Amino acid sequence: MKQLSLCRDLSAVLMVTLLLTLPVSAQVENVFTRGNVNDDFQVNERDLLYLQEYLFGSGPDPLCMDAADINDDGSVDPDDYTWLQTYFTGAGAPPLPPFPNRGWDPSPDLLTCFYPTPAFPAFTGNPSDNIVVCISPGSQ
Repeated sequence: MKQLSLCRDLSAVLMVTLLLTLPVSAQVENVFTRGNVNDDFQVNERDLLYLQEYLFGSGPDPLCMDAADINDDGSVDPDDYTWLQTYFTGAGAPPLPPFPNRGWDPSPDLLTCFYPTPAFPAFTGNPSDNIVVCISPGSQ
């Protein structure tokens, strides 16, 4: 019985260690499509609305600030909104690369993309249901 208790304790310690050492909330991803501000894998008028709400209202931050930097000047500002609006009316140039497909930012800046990801598969059930191999001295 002592060994069984030791195995359960070891299982709990390993799970806590995993929870404390694995990344938890976001993954940095620098591959994106410029202009895909709302992160729906399309560049359309909904991105313009998302950018408008972010810049001039109380809309949420884009998950990928680089995608919202339409003119690739290293900041997300009203100039990006104007550029995207002008493009959609047919009177202006498209967003700068990477556009229209996903790709890497060709110019260095401090803007990044943070996409929420599960850091690890969810542990389900009882901690003792997770497999932990315990070897006691003298066992075959």
